[in-house]
Amino acid sequence: MSFVAGILIALLGSDDFASREGSSLALAASPWAAPWVECARRIDDPEVRWRADRILEGYRSEHAARVLGSLSFPVYIDSLPPNYPDQARLIEAYRQRSDGTVDLPWTRDHHAGMLFLHDLLASGMPDADVRRLAEIMSRRSAHFLEWRRWPGE
Repeated sequence: MSFVAGILIALLGSDDFASREGSSLALAASPWAAPWVECARRIDDPEVRWRADRILEGYRSEHAARVLGSLSFPVYIDSLPPNYPDQARLIEAYRQRSDGTVDLPWTRDHHAGMLFLHDLLASGMPDADVRRLAEIMSRRSAHFLEWRRWPGE
């Protein structure tokens, strides 16, 4: 397999555009090649480094989608535990990054929560730890969601 990865990485710097594209697609579809693609980021050719970065970004996004897609409960950024480091700053920062609507604040907070968990996965936090935090946030979210829906009750 390392021989195949080596050939594909060498093709990332090819003069032929079709070869570069084909190699990028083949590597993007081969997560087993991640260690070799990571090494390709240190090659002098800027085209190879750029393509390696995009491929690694794709691996991380697919991994995050698998982990976060397996959650069976909603997660809201404002449900971070009170003792979480820099809780208030994180909530505000992720709300600003979110593209949820202001009219429906829980959509914004849900999107912000998912962005936060995605970033934790990208930082290398173990999947089990991210799932555990998501579960804690979800349990806290149920209380906040009920309050949001029925504030008069």
